[in-house]
Amino acid sequence: CSAPSNLSKMSKLKKTILYALVIAFGISFAVPSLAADKTKIGSIYIPSLNTKGDIVDTSTIVGLGADLWHRGKGEPGNSTYKNVVLAGHRTVNLSKNVPFNNLPSMKKGDKIEILWKGTNYVYEVYETKIVTPTDISIEFNTPEQTLTMYTCVYNFNAKNRFMVRAHLVEEKK
Repeated sequence: CSAPSNLSKMSKLKKTILYALVIAFGISFAVPSLAADKTKIGSIYIPSLNTKGDIVDTSTIVGLGADLWHRGKGEPGNSTYKNVVLAGHRTVNLSKNVPFNNLPSMKKGDKIEILWKGTNYVYEVYETKIVTPTDISIEFNTPEQTLTMYTCVYNFNAKNRFMVRAHLVEEKK
C-alpha cells in the first residue's frame, strides 16, 4: 500500500496515522512529495549479505524508502567527526529487498564497503548489539574512524534497534 502523493491535501488524522505507522512499525511508504527531499551522497556494499544501496542526506525518515539515512556530521576520512552513522529500514512497502533487511545476521569480521566522494572505504565489524530507540549514544563521535549502522531488530517492530559497529581498515582512492 502507498500513501497519497500530495500530503498537503491529507487530513491531519490521516497524516498522524501515516507517521505513527512509520515510527511504530518501520513501514516506509512511497511518498513522492517527501521522497524528493533527499540527496544521494554515497553508496554501500555488504559482501556477506550480498546487498548494496544508496546513502542519502534527508530531513526525515518518512519517504526514505530503501535508501540509508546518513545521520549526523561524521564522514569517512573526516578527522573531526569520525563516527559515520547510517540508519535504514528492514522492510519497505512489504518488500525485504532493502540493504538492512538482514543486518542482524552480520558477524564480527564481516566487511562493509562505503563509496564516498570518489573514495572506497572498507570497514570491519567489531561489535553487534541490541539497543533501545532512545540510546542516542550510538550516534556520538568516536575516537577512531567508525561506521555505525542500525535498523529495527524485527520486521514491523520498532521496539528495539540492532546496531553494527565497524572500524576502518582500508581506504582506496
